[in-house]
Amino acid sequence: MFSVTGNAEAAASVFAHATKLLGGRDPRELVRTDQASVLRSNRVAQILCVSQALGAATALRKVWPERILLAGYSVGEMAAWGVADIFDSATTLNLAALRAELMDMASVPGDGLLSVRGLSRTSVDNLCRRYATAVAIVNPNDSFVLGGSGEALDTLEYQRLP
Repeated sequence: MFSVTGNAEAAASVFAHATKLLGGRDPRELVRTDQASVLRSNRVAQILCVSQALGAATALRKVWPERILLAGYSVGEMAAWGVADIFDSATTLNLAALRAELMDMASVPGDGLLSVRGLSRTSVDNLCRRYATAVAIVNPNDSFVLGGSGEALDTLEYQRLP
């Protein structure tokens, strides 16, 4: 994950702050040694994603054109804010960590997400009411991500639809 920018001197402050947020674990080492379950935990994953973007931007900024367009999705949007210097790197990483903590507080173990494609929004809303789930993300072309308990999502996933 950090093979290209992990040793860039310009990114040292990004990795130092990420290390602090990860309880003293350097993200460059963590991705090489820790189990997938640790890397996929919400807080760790979000800090890693933002660290990667900020580290790459810091290392590559000197070769960028004067004007660039930045965009991101989900925690990537926060990373884009940091890359665009809307927030400094430490603030961006702090916000990513806080975002993950708040997301964890709003869910319980076993909660999850399910991708649904090809149904109208009305059909998806009806399914959500029926199975106690909610639309978490709306994408183009009748593509949705639903959130809810793992049990509800598992049940919904295997329903025969008209």
